[in-house]
Amino acid sequence: MTSTTFSPIHPDPADLPKRRRSRARALALLAAAVGAGLEIWAMIVVAYATNGFVVLFILLAGSVLGAGLVRRAGLGAWDDMTATLKRAGRRKAGSEDAAGGTAPTQRPIDSKSGLRLLGGLLLNVPGLISDAVALVVLFPPIRRLIGARAGAARR
Repeated sequence: MTSTTFSPIHPDPADLPKRRRSRARALALLAAAVGAGLEIWAMIVVAYATNGFVVLFILLAGSVLGAGLVRRAGLGAWDDMTATLKRAGRRKAGSEDAAGGTAPTQRPIDSKSGLRLLGGLLLNVPGLISDAVALVVLFPPIRRLIGARAGAARR
């Protein structure tokens, strides 16, 4: 009669290799915790200065506006993508030369949809500080400035 030993389902933790967490992961968790603490603190301060219903109304209004902005930015990005694909299809069908066509011209980076999406997402995050940052991002002169900086950094 032979007896067999089965390996345990859960191995001994001492036998596992040591995994080290990355520093960026730890900093991201710390930043998220600090951000959540600041958001709660801001809500308490505003609720103490006014009342809780005002804070609730601000949070609900921000969520509704944010959802609308995300939807609008997504539809705008979808329209841009379909228009680009249609232009590329027409250009390919019209240029049946021996070289195999020309390279598509590169359109300048349009960060309007992306920044609107970012503003909508920040409005959806429950909190007053994220709402304030979202309104700053959605302000047209600042949005143009951020878009110009992003375009310059990408080149």
